[in-house]
Amino acid sequence: MYVFTIENPEGVYRKEHVKIKEQGPYIYKLIEEVKNDKKFKTFHFDSEASLPLTEKDQIFPINTLLLNFLYQIEPMLQQGTESDSMDRAFMINEGVKKAFHENANIAFNSTVKNLFFDGIVFCENRTYHAANRICKILEPSVRKSDSFQIDPSGAISFRLFNRIEVSKINEKPKPRKVWKENEYKCNEIRGIVDGMFPLHVDRAKIYEYYISSICRPIKFIYFNKKYIETMPGYTFKASQENFDSSFPENECFCSRRNATKSFVDSKGCMPKGAIDLSPCKNALLLLSYPHFLYAEDSYFYKIEGLSPDPEHHESEITVEPISGIPFEVSMRIQLSTVLHPVKHITVLKNVDEVIVPMFWIEVGFTLPESDVHMLRYLVYETINLVYYISIVGCVLTFLGFVICIILLILRRKYRGRKYK
Repeated sequence: MYVFTIENPEGVYRKEHVKIKEQGPYIYKLIEEVKNDKKFKTFHFDSEASLPLTEKDQIFPINTLLLNFLYQIEPMLQQGTESDSMDRAFMINEGVKKAFHENANIAFNSTVKNLFFDGIVFCENRTYHAANRICKILEPSVRKSDSFQIDPSGAISFRLFNRIEVSKINEKPKPRKVWKENEYKCNEIRGIVDGMFPLHVDRAKIYEYYISSICRPIKFIYFNKKYIETMPGYTFKASQENFDSSFPENECFCSRRNATKSFVDSKGCMPKGAIDLSPCKNALLLLSYPHFLYAEDSYFYKIEGLSPDPEHHESEITVEPISGIPFEVSMRIQLSTVLHPVKHITVLKNVDEVIVPMFWIEVGFTLPESDVHMLRYLVYETINLVYYISIVGCVLTFLGFVICIILLILRRKYRGRKYK
C-alpha cells in the first residue's frame, strides 16, 4: 500500500499546485481461515517487510471524508439569497471545526493504522449545536457504508478498510444496479470471479476479471510467455482501455455527479485514465491505474509528484495455460478524489480545481514453490504418462497388426502346401 501525502496543505489553500509525495510500501499479509462454513480474511501488518516504515507513521493524504461531506451539502449553500448562503456557511464552518477536530482540513492528520484499519473518530462531542447538525446530516450516508461505525454515544469512526472480512464459503458476488443500463450490461457479473482462468487458456482471447470491490470487471490481454520453475506460463496485462470512456462499452461507467461536473464531458465521462467510482462506493472516489498510468495529460495539471511507470504500475496475471491456475498475480489500482472551490466554505473557498490521488494498492499473490511442483506433477507428469501410454498402445497395436499379417501369410502357405 502506498499513500500520497500532501506536502503543502497551506499552499493548496492559496491555489498553489498540489505537491504530493508517495509514502510506502506498507505491506500487509492476508490470512484466510474457515470456521463454521464461513471464511475469515484478516489483514496483518508485516513490520519486517515494511521496514523502515511502521503503522504509526504520520500521514497527510487528501481528506476524502471532509470533502465528500462538503460537496454533499454544496447545493444547500446555493439556495436563497447571498446573505442566506453566508449564514449557512458560517454554521457549517463552525460545525466542521467542532465535529472533525484536527481533521477539519484538506489533508487528513492521521497514522497509517488509524486511517486504513483502526478508524478516525469524529462527532465525539455533539453538545455544540452546529457540530450536532453536521453529524446529523452525515448519519444517513454513514449507515450505508461498511467504512463507518456509530457507537451508542453518537461518535462516528471512519476507516478505509476492515481488518477482518467475513463471508460465506463459495459465496458469489451479487449483482448491484449501480451503473447506467445499456446494451453492454455493465451491472452484470461476468468473466473470472473466483481467480481461476478457464482450462486451456487462449492467448488470442481477452479475459475479463471481475472485482467485486469496484463493481466491475477489468479486461486483460495477452502480453508474453514466461517460465516459472521450467513450466510455461502466459502473462496477461490489464488493458489500457479499461478506464477509457471513448469506447462505447465503457460509457455506462460515466456518472455526472455534482462534484465532478467541471471534469466530465456532456455524457458525464471523465477524461481517459479514470472513472467515477461513486455509484459503487457511495463516496466521491475516482478509480485509475497508479500515478494515472496511461491517462490524459489533464490529470497532471496543477499537481506535482506523479511519475507513472508501466513496470511498477501495471496490473498483470501469469497463468499455467493448461489448468488455468495463476502462478503470479499483481493487481494495482489507485483511488483519488476531486478538489474544487466551494463559495464561503473556509477550507475550500480558495482552492483550485484539481484531481488529487489518495493512495494506491497492489494485491499480490505468488503460487508457493511446493504447489508449483505439485502442479507440474498433476499437469505435465500426467500428460507425459498419457503420452507414453498412448505410444505403448500404438506400439502394441502395430505389433498386433504385424502378428495378424504374419499369421495370415503362414495360414495361406499352409493351405497351399495341403492343396499340392
